[in-house]
Amino acid sequence: MMIDFKKEYKDLYQPKTMPSIIDVPEMVFIAVDGKGDPNTSAEYAAAVEVLYGLSYGIKMSNKAILEYVVPPLEGFWNVDGEYEGCDITDKEKFYWTALIRQPDFVTEVIFEAAKTALAKKKPNLDTSKKDPLPKAQITIANRNIRALRLALALIERELEKSEGEMP
Repeated sequence: MMIDFKKEYKDLYQPKTMPSIIDVPEMVFIAVDGKGDPNTSAEYAAAVEVLYGLSYGIKMSNKAILEYVVPPLEGFWNVDGEYEGCDITDKEKFYWTALIRQPDFVTEVIFEAAKTALAKKKPNLDTSKKDPLPKAQITIANRNIRALRLALALIERELEKSEGEMP
């Protein structure tokens, strides 16, 4: 049976329209950090190519372990400094992390084997700075917490504004 993470973890990949608190399990990702506009950055395009190359390489090399659908590309974006007053349309200032979830069986050994295989197939791709979790997991978890705090602050601000407008 083929596993599809989007279907198995609907609360993570297809959230409800109302905010809610969910338990996020520990997960394995391959992640790449970079800077610049993801729509125009050659660095972002290369990162995505490497992420998919590694993800499909891992999948195809390990079919005996698990049949699964490669999960979707995910991303985190932030800007240097404080968000307040920042022009979010100026994407050149973005710092981003592009990542793709991996099955739990993916270890450092499997990751390194996938990097070696991808380097042989596509020698022009730079796989040297791509890190698997758990090393990057703490960074990503911290960004999730920061994003959650920002979202809560923005919601509180909007609630305060709407309370002030009520007669």
